[in-house]
Amino acid sequence: MKWIEMIRVRSASDALPQAMPEITSQAVEIGRGPGIVEVMVLQHALFDGDIAVVILWDDDRQPKRTTEGLLLAGHLQNFGLVDHGVWVATPGFARCFEQEPRP
Repeated sequence: MKWIEMIRVRSASDALPQAMPEITSQAVEIGRGPGIVEVMVLQHALFDGDIAVVILWDDDRQPKRTTEGLLLAGHLQNFGLVDHGVWVATPGFARCFEQEPRP
């Protein structure tokens, strides 16, 4: 089953340049783990201090906050307010996760 773990931080815009190298390094390391399809580091389009790390999982366990996500969330708390959530597809839309990428 595919599911998403999202860790968001809202920080001051001047904290972002200082935080990004370590955040991206952690994201790359997380992406090497078993069951992980993709890891994305996103910056909010309108608010310079907002960052989200999205981890796309594909495994048989129950979706939950993972060790990887909890460690990253703990680190991000040094930079601002953190929201750590786990997301699954809405019934009827799960097949969107299963489709091949568009060309």
